[in-house]
Amino acid sequence: MTSKRVDQALEYAQVAQDVAKNAMGSAGALGIILESLIGVLRDSGALSSEDVKRVFLTSAALVDSMPGPEDENGKLLQSGMREIVRRVALAFHVAIPPSGQVPIQSKH
Repeated sequence: MTSKRVDQALEYAQVAQDVAKNAMGSAGALGIILESLIGVLRDSGALSSEDVKRVFLTSAALVDSMPGPEDENGKLLQSGMREIVRRVALAFHVAIPPSGQVPIQSKH
């Protein structure tokens, strides 16, 4: 009986791992597409350097303003999202201030 439960738990863990890998792959691909799109728009003059900065500062502020995570996994997810914004922003030479110190950017 215990062996069946262990086997079932291992099967569930494998499915969860596969789902996580798929999600990470999809998120990574979307991130590459968005980073490329922002670069193309900036290079073509459709976005100014200030617009690019606003994109990343607003993104960081929106992640910061999300409702507080209720558990450790939620905190890790939110922290990971912010780290992705910070890392991509650095590729565009945009520095992101620490969490909670970024006001939502407006056009006015």
